[in-house]
Amino acid sequence: MNRNVTAGLLFYVASLPALLIADEPRKGVDGLWESGRDTVWIEWEPDLSALQLEIQSLVDRYYKGCVVKNEDGRLTFSHRTRHFWIHHLYRDGGWQDPREEIGPNLNGVYCTITPRSGNTRTGTVVPQKVDRHYFVEYWMAPYSRELHGALFISLRYPSDVDAMFIAEFETLVHQFDKFVRDPSKRD
Repeated sequence: MNRNVTAGLLFYVASLPALLIADEPRKGVDGLWESGRDTVWIEWEPDLSALQLEIQSLVDRYYKGCVVKNEDGRLTFSHRTRHFWIHHLYRDGGWQDPREEIGPNLNGVYCTITPRSGNTRTGTVVPQKVDRHYFVEYWMAPYSRELHGALFISLRYPSDVDAMFIAEFETLVHQFDKFVRDPSKRD
């Protein structure tokens, strides 16, 4: 390998942890989360109970017995799931060591919904569907200008999913600001 290329790669790899640490948000004295960039996060714990009920009514129509849970300010629901060992592809074409991930069997579903304040950028383009070989992972991050917040959503479903469920779920989460209330703001 060329000496200049090797030196450049070593410099890049050596500086990577410092870049990651520099971009981590820090909590300031006024309660705001600040990063080294132009993004500012505020402690945001919205009331998700109305959204939870709406998602529960949708999920009940397609997955009998599935319960939508609100755990630590994050909504989750799962039906007929198991643990899979999944190899993720590196950008250079190589494979990572397998990691254990929860995913749905046939006629199953697995979803996590996490609220975030601000118009936060993700490390990937959303919405995006990624084929995990055993199931599809659908990432979404709908944003509400009114609430100045977004929902980070990971919906995992098998190839036999009902297309109407996906369409209704997308419609529901893209209008989440009708159901989510920010307790820090007065009505």
